[in-house]
Amino acid sequence: MQRIYLDKNILSYIKSPNPKNKDYEFHVKAKELIEANTDKFIFFYSYAHILDLLEDKSEDYIQEDLEYLEKITQNNYLIHWYNEKTTSFLTYSPKDAYEEAKEDKFSYDDIDNFDLIFEDLPPEHDALKEQFNSLLDNPLFNLAIPDTNGIPEKDRDMLSKLLPQDGTLRGFMSQFKNLIKDFSNKESNSYKQFRNYTRNIKQILEKYNVDYQALDFNEDLFNSKLGDSFRKYLNKQINPDGNKVINELDYHTNAYNILETLGIQHEDSEIKKGKNALFNNTINDAFHSYYAAHCNILVTNDKELYSKCKVLYRFLGIDTQVYTLEEFMPKIPFLLNMEINDITSFLKSLSYDLNNGLIIKGKQYFDRIRNEQIIKPKYSYFSYFDTIKIISDDEVGSFIVLASEARTYFKYTCYKSIEYVTNKLVSILGQDDTFNGAFQYDIEVEQISNESWKGRKWSIANNIFSLEINIGSKNFCLISYKIE
Repeated sequence: MQRIYLDKNILSYIKSPNPKNKDYEFHVKAKELIEANTDKFIFFYSYAHILDLLEDKSEDYIQEDLEYLEKITQNNYLIHWYNEKTTSFLTYSPKDAYEEAKEDKFSYDDIDNFDLIFEDLPPEHDALKEQFNSLLDNPLFNLAIPDTNGIPEKDRDMLSKLLPQDGTLRGFMSQFKNLIKDFSNKESNSYKQFRNYTRNIKQILEKYNVDYQALDFNEDLFNSKLGDSFRKYLNKQINPDGNKVINELDYHTNAYNILETLGIQHEDSEIKKGKNALFNNTINDAFHSYYAAHCNILVTNDKELYSKCKVLYRFLGIDTQVYTLEEFMPKIPFLLNMEINDITSFLKSLSYDLNNGLIIKGKQYFDRIRNEQIIKPKYSYFSYFDTIKIISDDEVGSFIVLASEARTYFKYTCYKSIEYVTNKLVSILGQDDTFNGAFQYDIEVEQISNESWKGRKWSIANNIFSLEINIGSKNFCLISYKIE
């Protein structure tokens, strides 16, 4: 099953299409088509969706959004755990995720509230509290605050927001708090000013227009005023000494935010008229970009997110396809028509791909007589298997493997996909050789978890078709070989 990530703006369009919107009829059709196929695709929501809702002020609308999010995604949730530095795929209600996030929400007002450190300590620690407060109020001579007299007047206002007025740590944190709050204010254009100021420091006076399909985007920047490839510049910013281990989320979101700082966009990308750039929006968009990279498809009508994901996914070698709603809608019937509904069409399609499919890789093993050819089929089989491997091995013979090898961040066993593919094959091939039929979810999920799942095996004419989780690779696959 195709994993699909709908951005918040898409969910807003289809939840309650606005009759006053010029695209009203289109949004109604999109709503009908997406809602009718929640059992044929796996729709995901993420912690970034929850962060978006935490910015909303209307509790009534929030509850409606959470209910609709649950209806579309069937509780398929992606969240990053910062303490463990891992991202998980859970079955979890959006309402529960929202309530938990609301309890844990960080307030910018607490940035300079150092009393929180001591609020649960007994009275005997009051002397320590006083000593700590005196340190906060001592001048920080080592801050190396620059003299602003020689700085152009147009930049002084921004610097005054960045630098503490009294030169103390308390003053610095208070200044930082006010800056972040100002960046997040919809009525302020401070974040846009800061972004432009940063570009000016780097002498980046214009936005970079890039071709989504260009192979040399990374090196093109070396010949620009930046003077570095994007990869080298990124690594200098996030790991200057080269001695840190950067996890996927940190690397991805930093790359996204640096694209934002450098003003990199596609030539057709423009911020909608009247929309101020906001710090929170940029941070949340970076998270959306990361979580969507766990899926096969991202659908968004946010031009900034669209353009940056196109560039970033290509740069990182991620296969997630990025579409607007207008681009995605015509693809839904196409994706559904990829379905194979009988054994004749299955064997015919497989034969066609084996003879005409695009060979994307070949491999030889010199320690044994084994050859592999990897073929990209015209369609994904059962909306899941996107790769065909033809393997000839001197020890175990020749066989064909259908697998999913799309390059995304998704590294989890998706039981819903296994259930869907199993039931699809049972509907085509019937019960297997040991009379196993439809996927028994609770029983077989437990078997998969403890690695005792037998899968399904069909003998058809002179061929064996084995649906299994490979012992070595741990990949869910369909293997076909001839009976000798």
